[in-house]
Amino acid sequence: MDNYKIKMSFEEYLRNHGLAQDITTKYIVRNHIYLCQSSLIEHFLSEGQFFYEDVINYYVHDSETDEHEPQEIFEWWACSDWLTEKLKEEGEPILDNDFGEWYGRCATGQALCLDYNLQKLAYDMDVNELYIDSAVA
Repeated sequence: MDNYKIKMSFEEYLRNHGLAQDITTKYIVRNHIYLCQSSLIEHFLSEGQFFYEDVINYYVHDSETDEHEPQEIFEWWACSDWLTEKLKEEGEPILDNDFGEWYGRCATGQALCLDYNLQKLAYDMDVNELYIDSAVA
């Protein structure tokens, strides 16, 4: 009987909450999310020094009303360039101006490792912890 490893499905990964949280923390939060800068960004937005027009993916399409609605951003995070690009691809709001880029988190009140979009990015990183033993006769 030969043993080899296969990658668990995304659904299995999400069902195993401890694993999804651990991998997201280890590979995304610790390495790619630097610091919460909500107060700073909100200050510059309220003072007219930063603008919502500079937020990529700020508006999302509502299929029921066929309108574009702004996403509700609760927190602003300084992140790595790699994560910022991945979040843009996922449709997450990113403030991009001459001073830098910030991730506009549309959740609050829970740990970053619990965010679905960050858990998905961690799963897509294809790390060893996602592989399980399988036997073939």
